[in-house]
Amino acid sequence: MKDNFQLEIDISQAVRNFYPGLTDEEISIIASQIYLNWDYSDIYEKIRTEISIVSDDTGISLANKNGISTNLRHLRIVK
Repeated sequence: MKDNFQLEIDISQAVRNFYPGLTDEEISIIASQIYLNWDYSDIYEKIRTEISIVSDDTGISLANKNGISTNLRHLRIVK
């Protein structure tokens, strides 16, 4: 089984997919502002919620396991 699962999003490509009529410069401006202003805590909270759902669905107990870490240093921005 894979030990490390990562999510990466190409913001420029996402902007291009949603609005293919934008110029490359417009895409760059929008993508850079999204990148600079993004609140990564939303993703972290969604993952925490999914952990609870999946553990319930699969019968994995989270009781007396490591608590929630508020240290988000493991989140990284990919340029």
